[in-house]
Amino acid sequence: MIDATFFRYWFDVFKPEAAERINHGTMRDYDRFIGDFATFTGRDLPIGEVDDAKLRAFGDWLGGHLSLSSCAVTNRLRLVRAVARHPRQSEAPPEAPAVAALTSDAPPGTLLHLFETSYLTENRLADRTCKAYRIQLADFARHLGRLPTLDDLNRQTINTYLAALETSGRSLVTIKGRWNVLRLLWRHAWNAELVADLPRGIRKLKIKPTI
Repeated sequence: MIDATFFRYWFDVFKPEAAERINHGTMRDYDRFIGDFATFTGRDLPIGEVDDAKLRAFGDWLGGHLSLSSCAVTNRLRLVRAVARHPRQSEAPPEAPAVAALTSDAPPGTLLHLFETSYLTENRLADRTCKAYRIQLADFARHLGRLPTLDDLNRQTINTYLAALETSGRSLVTIKGRWNVLRLLWRHAWNAELVADLPRGIRKLKIKPTI
């Protein structure tokens, strides 16, 4: 299979293996990443030609021609590199995002789904930290009266939530913890091109730390 062409190998071998381990939303992202590589190359090519030089050129094209963020470029390069190297490796699938991605019972489009799949794929967190993230998201859900979604990553919704926390008697440390989790997920979603804006314009906390 080393003599196979890149895109034929993606569709016939790598993608079916990856589909057994990742959710449909993540697979749609990877189809889009491979589509960007197809646009860049303009043709199918022997998998052996997808070398470091080709990857550097692809990265330059993504950053220049498409003006993608560095994280978005890295995600695409990781997947293309994983596909290109797959035939040279053992039967075990490579530890690439397309294979190592996690699944979630939360509905797609919710922040919990984003956290349990895409975010945890790229950020290895301790069990205690994962539990803390889920607690923070559960508190945000109680505030909204429903599971928070990507659409809730906006200035008005977050500012309203933080204002409610300030008047609830929560400590400054607790409020900062709630905001920090949302900020990290918001930036992650922006890097993955799931939201249009960065987490900017958020109100400054007005309560003073307790001693």
